[in-house]
Amino acid sequence: MKYGRYGKFRLKNHVSDCCVNLLLVGIGIVGITIGNAVISGAFFIGVSVIDVICTLIPYREKFSVNQKGLMIYKGRTIKEKIFPVKMTVVLSYADMCTDLAKRVTLVNQTWMLKGEWAISLLEDVAVNKVIERLHGKWAWRYTNCWIEEKFKEHFVYSFVCNQRMLEEVLNDKNFTLIIPETLLHKVDIQKIKGEIYIDKGF
Repeated sequence: MKYGRYGKFRLKNHVSDCCVNLLLVGIGIVGITIGNAVISGAFFIGVSVIDVICTLIPYREKFSVNQKGLMIYKGRTIKEKIFPVKMTVVLSYADMCTDLAKRVTLVNQTWMLKGEWAISLLEDVAVNKVIERLHGKWAWRYTNCWIEEKFKEHFVYSFVCNQRMLEEVLNDKNFTLIIPETLLHKVDIQKIKGEIYIDKGF
């Protein structure tokens, strides 16, 4: 079965972006209507269209789970991610960052996916090392994109998750699962057989 990496597109997660794009389109239309600023007007509309496309593209990414790992589907490209022999799995709040933002911005702009949570699969990293990085300066609630940025050298994959998917991924695996205390109510840890660490206060 294929799952969407970021779940379903929901307009409520991109309200601010929609408002900016509507403003850009409005400016573009006014520029074209005036008559002597056609190029400028077309530019604003073009920027808005590109932003909308870049926002929608990540929602097309899908994956499926098998015993060995994950099959990742991005358009016509298919990649396989093999599960590490021992995994560190971090449960977090869910957000989404576009590929364009990752390439051209110093601090990745993300969109919080309201009401959703995610898991990030890492190679075997000691719990104290994970906690130390995630509890850095100004840390409050960490997300999957934040984890990917902090653990680039150990990062495997992340996705919006639910209890059934979590159990499917962790079944018969050697793992340590880190769960923020504020998200503990989202998961039935009684159904998970493995090492679990509760991140108190986060």
